[in-house]
Amino acid sequence: MPPHYLPSSVKKMTSQIQVSIHDTNFTLEVARTPQERAQGLMYRRHLEADQGMLFIFDRPDRYTFWTKNTPLSLDMLWLNGQGIITHIDRDVPAG
Repeated sequence: MPPHYLPSSVKKMTSQIQVSIHDTNFTLEVARTPQERAQGLMYRRHLEADQGMLFIFDRPDRYTFWTKNTPLSLDMLWLNGQGIITHIDRDVPAG
């Protein structure tokens, strides 16, 4: 299987943003809808070091994530309503 293989039912998010954290630039796919958040990074076999996904919710809260069908370990950064990183979970195991 090619490293970027995605089943035909899975699509990359069409919305992307550029962010900078400590002078390092990242390209993030944006997951805004419940369907996009449920799909997340499922079936992705590769992400470049400067790529990721931003999950946007309607209101601040404590949200849980699963890594079902995500064969990558991930770093998860938690941001508050002002966009400030408040917590980092490193190397969350693949699902």
